[in-house]
Amino acid sequence: RFRCGSIYTATGPLLISVNPFHALPELYDDAAMHRFRSTPLEACPPHVYAVAEGARQALLRDKGSQSIVISGESGAGKTEAAKYIMRYLTSASSASSSSASTSPAPASASGVVEGVEGVIQRSNPITEAFGNAK
Repeated sequence: RFRCGSIYTATGPLLISVNPFHALPELYDDAAMHRFRSTPLEACPPHVYAVAEGARQALLRDKGSQSIVISGESGAGKTEAAKYIMRYLTSASSASSSSASTSPAPASASGVVEGVEGVIQRSNPITEAFGNAK
């Protein structure tokens, strides 16, 4: 599976991934994000976007907080996984809010999404420090 670029495996509600140690852009492009949008988790192939979409759907359905736990050894790709999840959630949320609106999205909507995503990603050194605390 690894040699074929299949780095994700699901076992129940858990997603197991292997760091490929090289870029796999086709796994994370806009087309990949679109394939997971509004798709039930059980109908999705194992992927970090499926986990993000499952949390987003539960948030909208249950109106309660959701958590995604990312765990692994140093260098396992936790930070990259978190970035992909945040990118997916900001994109999916932006798409949902603009499709729910009857008027076209303002020209600055993508700037707002990039701004929110950027703020969250810039906070990463702080969250990493908590994870590395002794």
